[in-house]
Amino acid sequence: MMWRGDWHEMMGGWGFFPWGGLHMLFSLAALALLVAFVVSLFSHRPGGPHHHFPPPPESGQRAGMGLAILEERYVRGEIDREEFMLKKRDLLG
Repeated sequence: MMWRGDWHEMMGGWGFFPWGGLHMLFSLAALALLVAFVVSLFSHRPGGPHHHFPPPPESGQRAGMGLAILEERYVRGEIDREEFMLKKRDLLG
């Protein structure tokens, strides 16, 4: 059979044109979903679903951290001795 330029005959009946557009749309949608998936894999934001926070410190550790901060403020001269002693008693219970 020699081709005469008849697309209908070449594609065998109903052929290419009605389904070609749908196939192209489905292919583009699949490509867009693939791109979105790959982008989501590489875009980890802090605080997002892939971020894991360390466990909170225990009460003894918190008091130690607070005491260290209080000592630093006292050394820098931000608070005086009376305030330091008062806050230290509050921290240690």
